[in-house]
Amino acid sequence: MSEEAPSPEAQEDLVSLRIQLLDVKLSAPAVDEQVALTYRLQDDQGDELKDAEKEGKLQGSGELSLQEKTPGKPLYENVHVFPQQDSEAHRELLADLLSLDMLYVVTATVGSDDYKGGCSVSLVPLIWRKRPQFDDEGWELEKPTVEGWFTLLPLTSPEAAQSAEPPVTCEVHVRMELSRPVFSIEEEHKTNVITVNVRGLYNLPPTWNVGEGEEMEDHKYWYEAAYDFPSSSGSVQVTAENGSLSVPSSQDESDVRSESEKAFLQGTLQEISLKEEDQSIRVVWNHRFRTFMTPSTLDSFKDAIQKARFPVSIRRVLKSGADYVYTNKYKGLANVDLSGIMANDIRTLAIRCPVGPAADFSVPTEEELQQLPPPEGVEETEEILHNGEATNPYLRSETYLLLEIVCARPIVPKPQSPPPPLATVREILEQRAPVDSLESLPSTTLEQLNKDFRWAASEILGEIEATGKQRMSIENALQTVMTQLNSKGKYHDLKERIQHSVLQVVKERFHRGSVGDISNEIANLNAFLREQLKRFIMEFFDLEAEKPKFTGDVSGEDLLTQELELAVEAELLLRYDKAKSHLQNRLVSDSNNSSLWYDLGTMTIRSGDYNAAKEYLNKAVEVDGKNMFAFLALGSLFFLQNEMSKAEESFRQACECGANALAWACSACFYDIEAREQERRTCDKQLNSIEKKMTQSKVSPYLRAGSFFAEMNATLLVEQAMAQEVQKNRSSDSLHLILGRTYLNNGEYDKSREHLDAVISSSPGSADAAVALTLKGHTWFMELEWHKYRSDFDVPPAKDVLFSYNKSLSSRNPNIDLLQYIRMARLHIAMKEFAEAQKVMEKACKLRQYATCWLGLAVACFHKTMPDLSLVENCLQQASILDSRNAEVWGMITLNCMHQAGEITAESPEFEIKMSEALFAFRQALMYGLSLDESFPTEISILEQIAVNLEKYQKYGPASEALRRAFYSVKGIPTSTRLLRLFVAVDVISNDHKKEEMKETLDRAIMCLDAPGIDREGLRKSMQKYAHELQKKSLKERRSHHE
Repeated sequence: MSEEAPSPEAQEDLVSLRIQLLDVKLSAPAVDEQVALTYRLQDDQGDELKDAEKEGKLQGSGELSLQEKTPGKPLYENVHVFPQQDSEAHRELLADLLSLDMLYVVTATVGSDDYKGGCSVSLVPLIWRKRPQFDDEGWELEKPTVEGWFTLLPLTSPEAAQSAEPPVTCEVHVRMELSRPVFSIEEEHKTNVITVNVRGLYNLPPTWNVGEGEEMEDHKYWYEAAYDFPSSSGSVQVTAENGSLSVPSSQDESDVRSESEKAFLQGTLQEISLKEEDQSIRVVWNHRFRTFMTPSTLDSFKDAIQKARFPVSIRRVLKSGADYVYTNKYKGLANVDLSGIMANDIRTLAIRCPVGPAADFSVPTEEELQQLPPPEGVEETEEILHNGEATNPYLRSETYLLLEIVCARPIVPKPQSPPPPLATVREILEQRAPVDSLESLPSTTLEQLNKDFRWAASEILGEIEATGKQRMSIENALQTVMTQLNSKGKYHDLKERIQHSVLQVVKERFHRGSVGDISNEIANLNAFLREQLKRFIMEFFDLEAEKPKFTGDVSGEDLLTQELELAVEAELLLRYDKAKSHLQNRLVSDSNNSSLWYDLGTMTIRSGDYNAAKEYLNKAVEVDGKNMFAFLALGSLFFLQNEMSKAEESFRQACECGANALAWACSACFYDIEAREQERRTCDKQLNSIEKKMTQSKVSPYLRAGSFFAEMNATLLVEQAMAQEVQKNRSSDSLHLILGRTYLNNGEYDKSREHLDAVISSSPGSADAAVALTLKGHTWFMELEWHKYRSDFDVPPAKDVLFSYNKSLSSRNPNIDLLQYIRMARLHIAMKEFAEAQKVMEKACKLRQYATCWLGLAVACFHKTMPDLSLVENCLQQASILDSRNAEVWGMITLNCMHQAGEITAESPEFEIKMSEALFAFRQALMYGLSLDESFPTEISILEQIAVNLEKYQKYGPASEALRRAFYSVKGIPTSTRLLRLFVAVDVISNDHKKEEMKETLDRAIMCLDAPGIDREGLRKSMQKYAHELQKKSLKERRSHHE
């Protein structure tokens, strides 16, 4: 085989192997940046890295200078041209490439030490190509390549390796490429490499043993084993020569074998103890014959071993080469049955076959013994049978041959597993939480709908007799109506009468905020319309609503729904810890629900805790291996953590979950970023195939992928999805909305507004423009840090935020968004515009039953100039029912109870009841973590307001607790000073502390303060002075009262 660069003519006919060393990385610099490279094929399966000095096939070497490294150019390159196709040398080379690894050795001088390291690389993928995960046209015509970074193992002595401080490590970037495939893909699957290993002969005739005082080296005989093996050029005679007697060493593997390890002699039921086998004297060859099997040769081999045995002949010869008188006596034959290698998924087969006499077996006559005496000079004693024939030594000793046959891959591959059963409809369709019916809102469209119902009923349902209306349940009433409509043929008439008003309700209530899944919105609409129909039927039949019976227990489904609602509400307020707690509560009741793990994992991604998210999503796919969304989320997560191989595997598994356009679109975006054009084209083909089967109107899969990635905060994947969308379908408002939402989530507010403004200017007055205005308001809200605002901070500007929100709500197609309402109320309350905040929160409460909505309404009403405390109480009761663990709700209940007590005389029993309720609510607020972080902060925090009111009613202990809780979270210096003055008045003076005790208490309170830039020493002096003044004033008042 030539190692020169082939000529252009030769390249057309012959296959060549190009070997390139692209880069070398040493953990310590080499002297003069010089390294040496050698490579070769390992010469046998037993060849190890320590044998690096050997010469081998397909070898090369070179001196490399790392200083001359040029981007895009290899450090070393060599080309080896294969022999002519179908030649014996060509087949021999193919067998070597499929059986032997390429050994790379790098040497260099690092500091004062010499470094040598080596690694071995498999060449199998060059000949037997691995089919890509996603089939693509033309992939089988691409050049077979093996490329990658490989870590070298040190080849220096153990002493030298231990003396290196620190030990030197090395990695090489190697690329091996064939000029073209050796076979077509159909031929590749029908080729193989078979190795026959004649290992040894056991249970030897007694005459073969070494005599007394004779060493093994003095043994006069060689032993041969010969057989014919099929090849492309016909049958090849193979001879294992120079077999020698061997005695097991003391460190033989028999030491670790147990007595119970057995094997069977082929064709018999005789058991062989492997421990005894290893301890016996045997003839050892360990001769390996390896051959490459073309498709035709492999077919012939399979046919031959199934029809006949595989004969192996045994001979004993003198080492001197002289004639041996007992040659025919020790001619043996082992007829090996190789058909076991044809079993499914078998690569290695060890066979122990009995040895019998050859066809020309005979013992020497007396004349022959006289003419050719035995080498030892002593004739062997023969055992004669009753028929006068001598016994065969192999049969008498039960000699057997140990032979091993190894295939590079199974001749008969493992049968493919049957395809999994088709998923049921229940498994395919996502199970959704029960949808609460929407509260009835006063609106002209709703009034028109009820009017149309009554008008249609007066004509169509008027035939129902009044007697039929009495003593009827709502279920019977609905059944009666359906019977009348169907039997009279008036069902279509009713639909026509109410169609217009229903469409108006849909237009008013259905607001698509994104291009994602809208089924939840549709479900809510359907539930609302059904509720309206039910109410009308009840009015028509004069029925009363059936009151649900309260049992005190909450069903599992109700608990899951309730905790999900609380989690969504908490995430809406950016309180991820609270959202996580609620989602974990759902898992307590159903830990084997993959969807629950998925919800927890995706929320945790959005919170930024990637490690925890990985754990939860892995659990989701462990519970349900067909959860496509969980695999997509895992792929996005691994991408965010730069674990590209794991990301690819997750996206691949998502695609295997079913023919879903979203999975293939997400995979296409990933491969596009990875610059893997072949796989990306395959994904596009799958997408096109799926889209052709979809007959209904559909959202672009790349828009869906972008929306999904936006939920995972995977900005780069969103941008790639939108780039694909522009290429396939051009730019659109939906595209800009997705990008605007993505940049909003990752804090790039200017880029977000750039895309949102594009929607507003291109489609003024549209529903998408209204959504863009809402999102634009969110960008100002986050950029001005309104989400961080507290009572101890300065109020941020609100003009830009409110302008965007109000413009969205006043547009021709307003965007009704709950988060928009909550944030508007937060701004109005901070700016003391309580009446405006009340209007906004009334709309929010009608839109969604969240504790936060009722809390905001209560805060707005409570701080009005003339508050309606009964209305505040009702709002807080509703909030506490929806979320009984909301600390702010309990804090506001405390304030409202104390204000209600202030309207009652102190002697009244109602006063004590209200104060008891206030103190109970205060304990609940502290237990659930009330702090200065509030959903609707005012100028003075809830904790401070509670402390002031408790001090007013001389509840000094609880007032002190409220102030201490506030100390731990206060950040503003003015608020810190105000709280400290109140604390001095409440805790120090009210308890009449002595001077030293007062100073100690005051010091502990000041040390709790953590406001940036606070002057603790100055505060200590001023507060001590203030405490002294209060003590003097208190002393005068007590003296005056005594006199």
